[in-house]
Amino acid sequence: MDSELREIPVADIFPGNIGKKYEHLLNTLSDRLVRASSSFLICEKINRFPTDMSLQRNTGEQFLSLFVDNAVYRIITEIHGMFRDKNKKCLTFISLREWMTENCCQMYSDLIDGIAIEPEDEVEQALLHKATLFRHQLAAHINLRRATIKKEREKAIPTFEELKRLIDLGQKHFRYFLVGHGRSFYYMQYDSSVAYPSGMDNRSDIEYILDLLAKNSALLNMPEEQPEFFPAFVRQNFDTEKKKTFNKWRKRIRLAEIDFERY
Repeated sequence: MDSELREIPVADIFPGNIGKKYEHLLNTLSDRLVRASSSFLICEKINRFPTDMSLQRNTGEQFLSLFVDNAVYRIITEIHGMFRDKNKKCLTFISLREWMTENCCQMYSDLIDGIAIEPEDEVEQALLHKATLFRHQLAAHINLRRATIKKEREKAIPTFEELKRLIDLGQKHFRYFLVGHGRSFYYMQYDSSVAYPSGMDNRSDIEYILDLLAKNSALLNMPEEQPEFFPAFVRQNFDTEKKKTFNKWRKRIRLAEIDFERY
């Protein structure tokens, strides 16, 4: 269905100023999806950052944790709102389809009226239901049991995989409304499809920030700055996985990898 609409010029379906209104509505909804999608990509990068690779207080761990918490709230409230907001003044998939049906050339009304605005299988429905519960019980409102009992809270919070599927669900349904063209769902610096000139620093802002935190890590710099303490620290605290992570981040910030066989 989305491919049929994409092959038709906007002016054929929404002539004159109606086409401008369509673009305005689409841009408004697109901006919400771009913010949610980009927030998730930032969270993915933060989630891979080893906040335990530091010995000082200013690790950035609390800041990063707060950012991820707020991003999860944004992602869920944005996607939930697109599907489930009932206020007729709100821009949702339902209200956008209604506006498009009412304002398009008559010959396209059946095509637009058939745009799917609901999750299309039980897995997607369950995912959106979980997002709704989170939004109602932990984000916009506080359910005392959900908020204060650890097991209940952990059950209610979507996993990273569920957040990714929620983003994919929003993107899939947004594509159904595209007329005449496609859209990117990410700010340019987070879009992996963007090609940069050779030799250009193509790190996103979050990657730059995480690299700065790593460069200032007392632990990552310990082999050079505190060589007398490093061997004992390794023996007491490093397993195989931590050694791999240590060298991965040493290499990323252009420090020599450590030969742990020596320790």
